[in-house]
Amino acid sequence: IHERQDMLMGGVAALMPQNPFAPVPLPLAPFIPGAQPSQTIRQSIFRVRDPVALGEHWEFSASVRANNYIAKLPNAQLHGLQWTPAFGVLYKFNPQTAWFADYSRGFQLNTSYFFTTDALQPEHSRQLETGLRWENAKRTFTMQAALYRIDATNVSVVEVAPPGYNVRMPQQTSDGLEFSVQGAVARGWDTSLWLALSRISGTLATGYLPKAPILGGALWTTYTLQDGPLAGVGAGLGITGRPASRSEERRVGKECRSRWS
Repeated sequence: IHERQDMLMGGVAALMPQNPFAPVPLPLAPFIPGAQPSQTIRQSIFRVRDPVALGEHWEFSASVRANNYIAKLPNAQLHGLQWTPAFGVLYKFNPQTAWFADYSRGFQLNTSYFFTTDALQPEHSRQLETGLRWENAKRTFTMQAALYRIDATNVSVVEVAPPGYNVRMPQQTSDGLEFSVQGAVARGWDTSLWLALSRISGTLATGYLPKAPILGGALWTTYTLQDGPLAGVGAGLGITGRPASRSEERRVGKECRSRWS
């Protein structure tokens, strides 16, 4: 994966108070190439993963991700090569039920600013997870329950006053329990459910503890026509309660997870 982001802004930011019940049009934002607040971010990401099965019961997996990054910010330049490994193990009690455990490291660029316009350092995290997984014989329906813990440093938190900037949380810990169900309920009808009961701890330099939802989750269901001239046409409906922690959000896209063979 190779990505590049270029953001060009005017040298002066205009702030205008708004009444949400009677909004007024904002002035046009001037885009000036080469202005001081402009920034360029480039990331080249390479990832390799290798699963290995030993006998009928054990599976092992390992992956490594290399992120070669450079961020040219107004008052700083971040660059480097970050390696993030991940490991997983799975034991099958029978063809439908298994125990798994995962360990992974995480890395995330912070491209926001302090009020003093100093750049935030990248966020680093470590995640541990263990749980049980079950799926039916046809592998069309899966349930999973897991305990997890995420330790992160240099976590970026949105500043309330003044707006538009961020503050750094030196260290944050998230642990909890999650439960997920996904699969086919009936022919053409698929659904997924994710629930997480979490506890987040971490204090800013000011002594303020950011609040985050204790319970988060998502529910999504889709139905697709199977027959007739409109076969393949479908619709979906979903609702999501998102956690306030970026580390929690990245659980959806973990680096390594044991899979069924």
